[in-house]
Amino acid sequence: MAELLVDKDGEGDEEEQELQVMRDEEDDGGGFGSNHTLKLSPTTVTIQSEIFCLAFSADGRFLLACCGDGMVRVLNPHNGVVISVLVSKRERSRKSYGKVERGSSGALGLQKKRSSSILDSVKLPCTCAAFRPYNKGEKTNGVALIGYSHGEIQLWHVPSAKVLHKLAVPPEDSNSRGGAGDGDKAEEKGEASKRDDNIEIPIGVEVLCCAFSSDGEFFAVGASDGVVRVYSDTTREMLVELKPGMARGSGHSSRVFSVKFHPDDSNTLVSGGWDNCVQVWDVEKATTVTTVFGPHICGDAVGVFGRTIVTGSWRDESQLEAWDMDSGKASGPSFWSGSGKGALLQQALGRRCRLYAAAFGGPEDARGSFVAAGGGEGANEVKVFDFLDNRRLIGSLLGLSAGAISLAFEPQGQQLAVGLADGQIHLVDIETTAEAPQESSGGKTIMVF
Repeated sequence: MAELLVDKDGEGDEEEQELQVMRDEEDDGGGFGSNHTLKLSPTTVTIQSEIFCLAFSADGRFLLACCGDGMVRVLNPHNGVVISVLVSKRERSRKSYGKVERGSSGALGLQKKRSSSILDSVKLPCTCAAFRPYNKGEKTNGVALIGYSHGEIQLWHVPSAKVLHKLAVPPEDSNSRGGAGDGDKAEEKGEASKRDDNIEIPIGVEVLCCAFSSDGEFFAVGASDGVVRVYSDTTREMLVELKPGMARGSGHSSRVFSVKFHPDDSNTLVSGGWDNCVQVWDVEKATTVTTVFGPHICGDAVGVFGRTIVTGSWRDESQLEAWDMDSGKASGPSFWSGSGKGALLQQALGRRCRLYAAAFGGPEDARGSFVAAGGGEGANEVKVFDFLDNRRLIGSLLGLSAGAISLAFEPQGQQLAVGLADGQIHLVDIETTAEAPQESSGGKTIMVF
């Protein structure tokens, strides 16, 4: 089966790809949501840069792709056409500062360098994005928060491709941890320093993740210094820094890669990162109320269902887990392996997938209870589960050309966007069918439902 590769003009060439879409067969058809299947769209977008983050607008008109070259592509998710490219003034004029490398803990990070050779360096990545929730009142719709690894967050009006506001994310203090650089005092203060080669080096924290509260009144930013900062969307002022306290396990000791507000309570925020902990915060009191010990988060892979936290970890075992938000204890066993044909295939191949990304959403008739998770470092794959239907495996995308490092559900849950480390974006339709489709194959692509 052929995939359509879309270029900037929306015209494409057909190219065969080895990709499998599988549906779990150990379902008797009587469970809730059992009539949902995954269908690979004929549109695959190829961008010459890693896809660090994907984000749909609240109305589903736009899909943002945050890329390793520092630019944000705005796509039409219905046909994959690139509508516009959001480029900050800094990225237009900046020289190059470093290269993206994989750290020992698995996450993709920035290797700081001080070299005058332009050929040996690349632009700093755009790492995260989140659209402000749809608002029928006074606030403008189509506004997205975008974070950059050079330590800046920007608010963009995506339909007009205009920057509305910029904020520098400062280090915590002169002793800022994990990512502020290890040089002189100017570096520790987050200031740019100049070397003998006359190349300006940006020093400070790297913005790694961001999120809006469900009412759109607040947004939060997680960074390389282990601090989560919460801002007012009205005043654009920082309200609080969530960081370690006196109690054991309170706050993060390393990079924060995922942050989410509770969908029903903007005073409750959940964050996870490299330090093998997930923190549940009381934002107003700036304190940790619960600490979950265990998950190793290396991407945007934390979500909330009611009083349950779901985490995706970069490791070979217990990759996808659920936790009680109040006690911090595990809520059932890991459910990444799923069941049926997909689990048997992976067991036979002996390949394991370490998770970078997870997304939470799904169709309205399934109560938005879907969990999509994906990664690489062995098996490059994505799986979709119905969390509220006994965590049932709905389908899998196997044989991806590179690791899945970003995932996003369309707001109505009819589509899943999958971003890969090699710059490909797969669009997956979630369909409701009266009966399970039959097995079929064509070319090098096998579709097994």
